[in-house]
Amino acid sequence: QQDAWAPDVEYYNGKYYMYISFTTGFGSDSSVIARVESDSVLGPYSNETMIVNSVLSQKDKPNCIDPELFYDKNGGLWMVYGSWSGGMYLLELDKATGEVIHPEEDEANRVDPYFGKRLLGGNHSSIEAPYILYDEESGYFYLFVSYGGLAREGGYQIRVFRSETIDGDYVDMNGAYPMDTNNPEHYPYGLKLPGNYMLPSLEMAYMADRT
Repeated sequence: QQDAWAPDVEYYNGKYYMYISFTTGFGSDSSVIARVESDSVLGPYSNETMIVNSVLSQKDKPNCIDPELFYDKNGGLWMVYGSWSGGMYLLELDKATGEVIHPEEDEANRVDPYFGKRLLGGNHSSIEAPYILYDEESGYFYLFVSYGGLAREGGYQIRVFRSETIDGDYVDMNGAYPMDTNNPEHYPYGLKLPGNYMLPSLEMAYMADRT
């Protein structure tokens, strides 16, 4: 049995393509990012194609979930993805096929020939849901990520980093970024945007419902 989540739909080559995560269960590192296609944004979607997968739990490799597609300043198509296991990764896609353009291995610059370039995170630190956009006015790529756990007390929040190049380094307002850190040591990194908050009145109502 597999769970499906975090879909992203992109239109190119006259079709709508949905990139979606499949995993063996919540918290599992055995995951696949697959692509399905349709002539209509509403579907039905078919013709499943595997894009990238992580079948073993490894702290130095990404969990293949949370895909997000975006374009660079020249119209090139890219996918950022990843989660707690291994961090955030970047892969270039072929606009003609929507499939991965695998890079050459470069350990010094954190480039894996299958998974792509590691941008942030690692060692099972809490980081997920990456999103990159290019701002033409500033000339920067902005990388948004989420920290924290999904529980009510998990401290879920959104942070942002930026880079002049698509593959980083993505740094915060202090010129720093989290890499191979242990939770919660990476929390000082990144410009914090919104975070969850429980109003005292709602807290009282929540506790009343539990009694």
